Amino acid sequence: MQPQTEFLPNKLLSVHHPAVYAGTVVLLIAGIMIWVWSPILDVFFYADDFLYLLGAQTPGVLRSFFMPGGTDLVWVYRPLASFGYYWIIRSLFGLNPNAFHLTTLAVHLLNATLVAWLMSRLGCSRLTSLFISLIYAAHISHWHGLVTTTFQEVLAAFLFFSALAAFLRTQSSLGGENSMPTLALACFGAALLSKETAFSLPLLLTWLEIVHPSPSPPTSPLWVRFRWILPFYLVAGVYSMILYLTGSFPHGENYALGLDLSVFQRLKQYFWYALEPPVWGLSYESNLAILLFAGLVIILWRHWQVRFGLGWFLISLLPVLFMPKRTDPQYVMIGLLGLCLAVGVGVDRALAIISKGLPRMAPYIGVIVLGCILFIDGSKARSHFLYEIQAGWTGRTQRFARCVASHVLRRYPAGLPAKTVIFRGFDGHEKWTIWGGAILNVLYHEPGIRSLFVPDPALGPSHPLFSWKGEAPEADRVVTIDRRDIIEPCEIHSSLP
Repeated sequence: MQPQTEFLPNKLLSVHHPAVYAGTVVLLIAGIMIWVWSPILDVFFYADDFLYLLGAQTPGVLRSFFMPGGTDLVWVYRPLASFGYYWIIRSLFGLNPNAFHLTTLAVHLLNATLVAWLMSRLGCSRLTSLFISLIYAAHISHWHGLVTTTFQEVLAAFLFFSALAAFLRTQSSLGGENSMPTLALACFGAALLSKETAFSLPLLLTWLEIVHPSPSPPTSPLWVRFRWILPFYLVAGVYSMILYLTGSFPHGENYALGLDLSVFQRLKQYFWYALEPPVWGLSYESNLAILLFAGLVIILWRHWQVRFGLGWFLISLLPVLFMPKRTDPQYVMIGLLGLCLAVGVGVDRALAIISKGLPRMAPYIGVIVLGCILFIDGSKARSHFLYEIQAGWTGRTQRFARCVASHVLRRYPAGLPAKTVIFRGFDGHEKWTIWGGAILNVLYHEPGIRSLFVPDPALGPSHPLFSWKGEAPEADRVVTIDRRDIIEPCEIHSSLP
């Protein structure tokens, strides 16, 4: 499938040597990522990070890599991200959060670079491909996927894009003859080992064949046209059967499936995540952004890239769209590229219209206008990230983790004198029990530490999870940590010793 750059001549980006052009793209993406994502380097571990860190230092971590079923700490089978990645980085760099953050950002840089290649391969001009890759690199919806160290979404997106790129390159081989997409299958298998969102790739390839058939004669039997996609379904089917038989699919209340009208509300939520209404001065839940995008799709519907891009976004959401309690922005990391493709076609059409009236100035006008849009998007994204770190949910939770770590290491540098820890005076948030306990387990390399939270009634209603049942332990068999001893000193001394 050759790029179809019919909309805009590549006058401005006339770097013909692929290596020079690729180097330029990488440098520009790295520049905008340093500008937009540098606040992440001030973030400590938080949330599920501690569960994976603790899982990486348990004796059975390597066995868990090869045995589906997860562990008591990591209850889904995502071995490349959950076991392999954490074990390697934890072994090399210890509890250094920046080692994890820099690794995640490096893979995101590769993702954005692949976006530029995919956009060009799917028919966008070089200028538009570069613009889309920079928008993708700085997109607000990637925040949760990059600020945590869980790495799953980023790695799954990289392997998903790599599989698609390898498939497109195979299908555009010389002479129009298709060949077995071995590399694409390998990347797809690795993506499945990273996260379940990769299951959508076979459907995406089928949709691509429908809207833009391969060089096979249109009169060929259906099985001939789809014969190189069938191995992807086979790999997905075998892997699904293994997960089902071993009970390794994500399970629990948060992953329960539901089919009702609320699916349309969740779909609208994902569109909001992808279209970034606040960046353009609209409210976070503005339907105007969706209406404007719908108008763009209607105007450009005759272009197969637009139909493919919209289908891409919808198909990528199938693994999560029917989960009523899972509507997280990182789930659009793969499907976002489909909407970007539709926008890229619109950008190329707009530049083509300008080039008819101002043929000499069109490329320069395009660079100026797209540069201004990119500057606005990057500025809004950086402001959003700074707010999240300073006053948002991310800031509060990772500050709690940093304060607990700082306090207990300063108070008990040689280890805890008991394996039962009571956190006293916190609010009734059940996740504190999971995260707070995991922090201590990780810091002292001791999975047997048990943490209990006794809430302060003034801070909110108690959760049944915090109700103390049974005989109270003796004073010399517990460690008590008071909220005031953690939070107040930490406001002044917020760094780890």
